[in-house]
Amino acid sequence: MKILVLGPVASGKTTIARDLIKELNLPEFSIDYIVHDDEKNVVRTEEEQRKMINDIIKQNKEWIIEGMPRTHLEVLASAATTILYLDVEKKELRKRLFFRIWKNRLGIEKVGYKVDKKLIQRMKDYIENDNKEVLNECMKKYPSKLIILKNKKEYQSFINALKNGEELKYQ
Repeated sequence: MKILVLGPVASGKTTIARDLIKELNLPEFSIDYIVHDDEKNVVRTEEEQRKMINDIIKQNKEWIIEGMPRTHLEVLASAATTILYLDVEKKELRKRLFFRIWKNRLGIEKVGYKVDKKLIQRMKDYIENDNKEVLNECMKKYPSKLIILKNKKEYQSFINALKNGEELKYQ
């Protein structure tokens, strides 16, 4: 399988990707890692990002790529066999973001990026502005690959279908 996990800030992308890695024993890649070079503390060029994505696709028969849908969506979506879009309610996203920020500040949970006021505001803006363009684009171009998960119950049904070898229900 080649699974692309997309969704807004705090929707559970990383958590779901980690669950799928354990369940399916697939290599995982993060869009954050593709976009950001943490060692140099810079954003990679478009060319560097494209090369990384092409290398991942060429070098791995199966994979899970998770993250915010911000760059090279077309290449990733066309290469994926399944696109999971986490369409979580705004109220839940706000709550999760609040807890993520506090867990980070208290040192309970570390993230791979600097959590500062500017980033927090960008995350809040993303949540409030809906940003459903990616979901709409995937619905138009890839309905036969798209699975929309809105809550834990739907996610559990998806996991159970995978475990039982059932046919997945696409849009």
